Amino acid sequence: MEQDVIDKLEADLDRSRVKVKKIQGRPDADYLETYDVINRANAIFGYGGWGTTIINIDMVPVDGKTVCIATVQLDVGRCLPRQDVGVVVSAGDSPQALETAAKGAVSDGIKRNFRHFGKQFGNDLYAKEKPTAKDVAAYKAQGHPKESEEKPRAKPCPLHPNEELLLHRNEATGAEWYSHKDGDVWCRGE
Repeated sequence: MEQDVIDKLEADLDRSRVKVKKIQGRPDADYLETYDVINRANAIFGYGGWGTTIINIDMVPVDGKTVCIATVQLDVGRCLPRQDVGVVVSAGDSPQALETAAKGAVSDGIKRNFRHFGKQFGNDLYAKEKPTAKDVAAYKAQGHPKESEEKPRAKPCPLHPNEELLLHRNEATGAEWYSHKDGDVWCRGE
């Protein structure tokens, strides 16, 4: 891969590209929209420099709902192909709802594949651990805000039923992580 492409991939993600999805009962989820990922891929790899193949789409009934699972392959230049899955729960069983779920699952699979190429495609949005002091210092040196001093939200830990997790969010880097109250155990809560 050419150095100019690597430099573009390693550049920090412009946080204005990040959207937030509200999920009931869970912390908000940061994500990139599909059109944004495609535009960025074209800008970095060039038009015709990458492509996707839908390997498989399955509609699976789960608890009275239909879950669409799409396996998507991504090919970028001379890089090894990557495969990942996208998953969407259908809003119903009408043909339009199933079509929308299939398209959503393919879009999710495309985005999940591109994240293997790093920051520009939102890989850092998956970070679940506390950023290093070096990361925070570098971000603050650029004039960004300090880490939030608000008390973190708490929730039960699904892995440790008798423990409570505290949600921390570093406003400087946008990273979120969970820790048990004793602070000695780091847990993703998944």
